[in-house]
Amino acid sequence: MKKSVLCSVAILVLIMILAGCGNPPATATPEITETEVEVEPTETEVVSVPIEPTSTLDPCSRPQLETEVQDVHRHMREFDDAS
Repeated sequence: MKKSVLCSVAILVLIMILAGCGNPPATATPEITETEVEVEPTETEVVSVPIEPTSTLDPCSRPQLETEVQDVHRHMREFDDAS
């Protein structure tokens, strides 16, 4: 009983760790550039609304990891020098 619970918890933790560095699910970004606005009951006016795509850097990508590793090394050197 204890062994199965421990195994289940270990698998759950492993799944959560691996999911942290996975790619986010692909979502379709709507390409809406025009909106209809009702002016009078019989007429509509088209208003242009610009949508700018944004990108978020992947925290698990190689350049991002290298930057963080360099920060950690710098802090470790400062700590070693202070101690």
